Amino acid sequence: MYATSFGHRTARRVAIAALFVMAPAWLSACSGDGAVPIGSAPSSGSTAPGSSSAETASDRTTASAANVSRTVTFDGETGKAAVSLPLIGVPTEYGVDESGEPPSLLPAADLPSQGFVVPDKLASKLAVYWMNLGYDDRGFMMLAPKGWKVTGSVGANGSFGMHGENPADAEQFLDTVDTAGSCQGCAIADIGAYFPELAKWAEDQGFPADKPKAYLSSKPIGDRMIEFTEAPGNANGKYGVLGAAYEEHQGGSLFRTARTGHAKADQAVAETMIAFYEWMYGGR
Repeated sequence: MYATSFGHRTARRVAIAALFVMAPAWLSACSGDGAVPIGSAPSSGSTAPGSSSAETASDRTTASAANVSRTVTFDGETGKAAVSLPLIGVPTEYGVDESGEPPSLLPAADLPSQGFVVPDKLASKLAVYWMNLGYDDRGFMMLAPKGWKVTGSVGANGSFGMHGENPADAEQFLDTVDTAGSCQGCAIADIGAYFPELAKWAEDQGFPADKPKAYLSSKPIGDRMIEFTEAPGNANGKYGVLGAAYEEHQGGSLFRTARTGHAKADQAVAETMIAFYEWMYGGR
């Protein structure tokens, strides 16, 4: 079982790949419960290369979702029509399955129209990836390029993560983590790592940051979220990383983050992915 938080593993591409292959064990390392209802109002508050089982599951999901032909509508740019993106169900592993049957890959009802603007020039490149959190048809969704292989894990305590990668180049990736109000020690340590001004606070709580983040740049997005960039090399591979992180460090700690490694030619796609995450999960 892992003594340090899953968020720390997001800084290491190889480690996070191993965690998704071994899921859901890593998510049950912390205790608690909680989940975020997705697809309506947001709450305030890699698959390892060569892993044939995960790739097979992703292939099945992509084919199934394509046959269903579900979509999600987004606002268009000023003066332009709304944009519809394909909805892809994400194969997910669960720490607890009380029903005896796996949760559905797609939501029972159509997701509501989203007030987030998707640039018209990117509509043909993006899809909505939806992960069932395992109860009450609640889910988590992200924008990512069409054709990516995406998997998810949900822990017994409700914490969850999603990993996606370009099948032609695994160093182009998407990783998300959400403690969902559980695993307070994990959340506190990650808050200290991602938010330098809260590093001393995390240490005072008894959960110091394992490895503080070294950003190329960072800027606040509202009161509790930051957007950041990281340099290529080391754990990030050959591409730079764009990401966002959200924290609630008072009255019960919560941490969530999304990071994407991208080629320079895909900068606009990466910016739209992270902007959607900020819009959806930034506690607005």
